[in-house]
Amino acid sequence: LEERLGRSDAAIAALERGRASAPGDPLVLSEVARLREARGAWADAADALEALADAHVALGGAGHVQEAVVARLRRAELEEIQLGRVHQAIACCRGVLELDPGNRAALSALGRLCARAGDWEGLLAAFEAEARVARDPRERAHRTFKAGEVLEERLARTDDAIRAYRAA
Repeated sequence: LEERLGRSDAAIAALERGRASAPGDPLVLSEVARLREARGAWADAADALEALADAHVALGGAGHVQEAVVARLRRAELEEIQLGRVHQAIACCRGVLELDPGNRAALSALGRLCARAGDWEGLLAAFEAEARVARDPRERAHRTFKAGEVLEERLARTDDAIRAYRAA
């Protein structure tokens, strides 16, 4: 209500009081994250999203795990785009993959982020994981080929690259 009346500072303060008394309440954490993000308080929003993900993991169950995945993916996006913290974004994607090893959005983001950070082993692992979860044989072949390129061009592991190219 206070936010709708143009008093988002008061709304955030009220939510933070609620967060202090119920630190694991996903509804409160979700609203804190949303308001912080709306105000451009990116670091605070990222922290709230991580707390939200942790709260959902603690609650357990498939629905809560999916909510944790969504929160961590959003945090990865904030870390990369708004905060320029690529290594934090990578950690978020890896956190998603701990919960959902075949999550395509996390694998794709992880590959992009690892390439940006020059983490060639991480990029290789992302391509290999994408190949494992690919349903389409052409996609699997493409990801395996990309893994071969990383092995050859970035890691100078020619024999492994040849095996990847043959497997593609």
